[in-house]
Amino acid sequence: MNPRDTKMPVLADVNVHRVIRRSTTFGAPYDPQALSERDDETPRGLYFLFISAKAMATLEFLQQEWINNGNFMSLGDERDPNVGVQEPGASFTIPREPVRHRLHGIETFNVLRGGEYFFLPSLSALRWLGEER
Repeated sequence: MNPRDTKMPVLADVNVHRVIRRSTTFGAPYDPQALSERDDETPRGLYFLFISAKAMATLEFLQQEWINNGNFMSLGDERDPNVGVQEPGASFTIPREPVRHRLHGIETFNVLRGGEYFFLPSLSALRWLGEER
């Protein structure tokens, strides 16, 4: 069965893909007085770290089901406005009472510059490695 056909398989996966996440910024703060990219060539961004028991599967799940799949939150084709990869002419709906607000012409906000997968052994594995033999 395709998980996109029903919501239950996708929601059941949520409990399998738990993560610990942390981030920090680098570079100077954004200068709102800069009038062009040339005026503000200071590299800046975000270092993001997450720990998961199944890193590759979890990252793929987060990208496909939460970030780039609006049906996860019953938003149709809409993608996450901050970290989603946007199609030309993309829009995003902000739910409000009594009337929702729709933003049009959203562009991809972030640029991925690289990534790494690292192995982090469990505490029991570290104890085993530290035992005298």
